[in-house]
Amino acid sequence: MKKIKIASLIALTLAAACYAKESSPVILLPEDATVTGKEIQLQKRQNRIVEWKYPEDTIRFKVPELEEGKYKIFIKYSARESGGGKILIRLNGDTIKEKFKSTGSRDATNEKKAGCFEHEGGPVTITLSILDMNYEDASIMDLYSFTLQKN
Repeated sequence: MKKIKIASLIALTLAAACYAKESSPVILLPEDATVTGKEIQLQKRQNRIVEWKYPEDTIRFKVPELEEGKYKIFIKYSARESGGGKILIRLNGDTIKEKFKSTGSRDATNEKKAGCFEHEGGPVTITLSILDMNYEDASIMDLYSFTLQKN
C-alpha cells in the first residue's frame, strides 16, 4: 500500500475546489417581471422591457427560493445614445446603486456586472427603479435579463 503525504492530499483537495463547477445562474427574463409605471412595458416580440422612463416606473422580480451564499449580479441591457443613467437595485433589504452607459442603440446589447450581495437563503424580491437619467423623457434602458450568479 502506498503512503500519501498529507501535503499531497491537501494539494489535491485544493485543486478539486479550484475546478469545482459553479452553480447554475438564476436568469430572470422580462416575462418573469412585473412592471408598473406610466409607459414601461414588456415587448414580447423582442423579449425586453422598454419605455423605462420615469422615477415611478419599477421592474420587480420574485425568486421563490434562492440558496444561501454570495451572488454577483449581471444585467443585460441596451440603451440608445440618449439613454443610460443610474438605477437602484433592491434585493430584500439590500440596496445597490449602479450607473449604466449608452450602448449606442436599442439593438446593441451589453451585459454589465451590477454589484454583489449576500443572501441567507429563502425567497428574494428584486426591485429596479430609476435614480438619475442622462436625458429627460428618454428611456434609461431596455432590459433583456437580470442574472444572479453564485460565487
